[in-house]
Amino acid sequence: MIELPETPLQRVGARELFLKREDLLPYGGGNKVPRFLHALAQRNGERHVAALSDYGSHSFTVLTAMARDPALAIDELELWELPIPPDPYHDALAGRYAEAPNVTIRRGSTVGLVLRWVARGRRAGVCRLGIGGTVKDAGQTYQPAVEACGRQLLEAGVGGPAVHVLPLASGDTAVAVLSALRACGRDQDQVAGVITGPWIGHARLSLKKPEGFHLVKPRARSWDDYVAGARTCHGETGVWLDPSHTLPAWDSLDRLPAPLRDLPTVMWVTCPELVTPPFPA
Repeated sequence: MIELPETPLQRVGARELFLKREDLLPYGGGNKVPRFLHALAQRNGERHVAALSDYGSHSFTVLTAMARDPALAIDELELWELPIPPDPYHDALAGRYAEAPNVTIRRGSTVGLVLRWVARGRRAGVCRLGIGGTVKDAGQTYQPAVEACGRQLLEAGVGGPAVHVLPLASGDTAVAVLSALRACGRDQDQVAGVITGPWIGHARLSLKKPEGFHLVKPRARSWDDYVAGARTCHGETGVWLDPSHTLPAWDSLDRLPAPLRDLPTVMWVTCPELVTPPFPA
């Protein structure tokens, strides 16, 4: 499996607030990178990769970037594109893979597309990722980043417990980070998952949350609210955040449960790197 570089822990101002810059990983960056590298490393020689996710998803853009790397041996991408209301951000991401070579896009209604996906099942010669980019047994792939984060916190003078804030779509990344924190001895750290995905992604966590895990409901935002919030965040951090996941997490830092608000805070930037504003100037 390809070894990923260590991403920086960026302090925000003079506060004990940090950004864990997973957006600076290769292949465009974001939490999908280690997950998909893990899945590709488990293949049995398949050079055809299929995935089902939303229109303009981070999953599709990361896979398209990976397909350009000969070392990963992807000859064909089959992208099953669930319909969502369009916006400038997702339109721009969809443009990255719509015209890419050796990409087949399958479209339809949500129900129809999912039923067709399930009916097809596994096929010889095809590596199928889980719906929405989930990958079986991928939790261990976040261990190096979590260990690096713990070391970086110590170097920044944070020796006590911290709270780690992550968007919660499927829940896989946030739960994996909590597990990795415990595995590397950070027993007092907490994880706050900001709900950004469909109910099915957090339903099981609502019923039975692991110890040290907290669910946070974000504010409702219009597109105009997002643009204003993204500009404010960029002015403070120099980082552009996406509308679906990381900006709602940033916007929820003052909505954390009371016991967590005084802890040093690490917000994980899990979206791909956005070099320019993710909306028209």
